[in-house]
Amino acid sequence: MQPGQVCIDTPHATTHIVHTCIHVHTALASVPDAIRHCQQLLTLDLSINPLGSLCEGVTELRQLRKLILNDTQLEELPPNIGK
Repeated sequence: MQPGQVCIDTPHATTHIVHTCIHVHTALASVPDAIRHCQQLLTLDLSINPLGSLCEGVTELRQLRKLILNDTQLEELPPNIGK
């Protein structure tokens, strides 16, 4: 997957499992709540984006092992992240 590509995996797309999502320097202001459907996602890199907040969908990524948020405008994380 190349930087800037959309990586939302829906329950209907059973033949494609996304393990890494790289969205570096794409002017991404928010993460779609549909990210919650990427249940096999291991790495999410949202570096160098003007993110104001992370959606609750990120907290439902139970397999996520690496969340990279370098150079974003985030001031806080969702309360349920990492649980």
